[in-house]
Amino acid sequence: MKFQNMPARHLLLRGIACAAIGAAILVAPPYMRSEELRAAVQGSAMVGWLAIAVGIALVGYGAYKGRAAPAKR
Repeated sequence: MKFQNMPARHLLLRGIACAAIGAAILVAPPYMRSEELRAAVQGSAMVGWLAIAVGIALVGYGAYKGRAAPAKR
């Protein structure tokens, strides 16, 4: 499904979920007990930042689309 055809609330929810996953990737390493897992997650910090950026973009586009289009019922 293309983003242009997706309802604004779906974009908002996907954006929030994507940003939350990115934040979890960035915040989680200090709380992990396994050194191997901690090193693997710390190495994927760029993916966390990318997920946050994509999440913010989706939330912004969803908010813009929600304000621009009248509500269909």
